[in-house]
Amino acid sequence: MPHFHILQRTHDSYSGLVIDSVNQIKLYPWNDEIQNGKEHPVNIFHQPVVHTIKDYFGNTTGFFKIVTPHSKLIIDNLIEVEMHPP
Repeated sequence: MPHFHILQRTHDSYSGLVIDSVNQIKLYPWNDEIQNGKEHPVNIFHQPVVHTIKDYFGNTTGFFKIVTPHSKLIIDNLIEVEMHPP
């Protein structure tokens, strides 16, 4: 069965310092009979605590805030996905 290793990077730069930011991320792989997410670390600059919930459609959604003044936001989303025949 094929395995895929995916890196998705979000890099936001701001013109000045941001004092407080609240963020929502939908970067989590869907698991079903065709696709299975194996490893999935999400690395966020400033390392905030990410709280996750399942939304109305069953998607994992993460929420986090950064209260340290910052001029950029970098999110590295590393995913290992195993595929199965349909």
